[in-house]
Amino acid sequence: MIAYRRILFFTLILFLTGCSHKHLRVIWKAEHSYPVSYRRIMIAVIVKEQGDTIRPAVERSITTELNRRGYHAVAAADEFGENGLRNLSEENTYRELCDREIDAVLILAMIDKNMKRADRRKMLNEYTGVYYYDRIWHYQQMQEGLCSIDGPGSCLYEWESILFDLRELRPKYVLQTRNYRPAAGIESIQAVSKAVLRKIFGKNGTTVKN
Repeated sequence: MIAYRRILFFTLILFLTGCSHKHLRVIWKAEHSYPVSYRRIMIAVIVKEQGDTIRPAVERSITTELNRRGYHAVAAADEFGENGLRNLSEENTYRELCDREIDAVLILAMIDKNMKRADRRKMLNEYTGVYYYDRIWHYQQMQEGLCSIDGPGSCLYEWESILFDLRELRPKYVLQTRNYRPAAGIESIQAVSKAVLRKIFGKNGTTVKN
């Protein structure tokens, strides 16, 4: 009977831990990342897809959840349209965001697993915050060799999320996941986006403390 109870207990533990996204990890966090109140948080999803429906759908889903928690969030697709800020320089991008009173951007990007490993040495040789600041501007380029998330293929990709503070002009949190294949599709990004919100903003709408 005791052995049976132990088996039942550990089975329950495995089930409960399996409900969370255990493959999402915080790989870097700025010092003194205390709870912050933002005026407007823009959600930007950067994904390689054959159509044009996944990005706005996920951005709006994250936006709805953050608004439900008491934040004021907006989807990049709704603020800037299909092409977003793709054709603007860094200076003009900041100007556009500031004019709209956006002071934080939550980015969720699909990245090449192999490219991430190749960049690891470069990251170690640079100040980490500067490295991820520069990385934000090259996500589209980093996706060139990837399969579309809604198309055929067997390439491996990962999800990377950055909370970027526009008042301080630096990343606050950087999170990454394990490998996925295109077959995981929209389910992977939905699961990851929920886990990202829990990691950064907590369960009750409070940014996680150090």
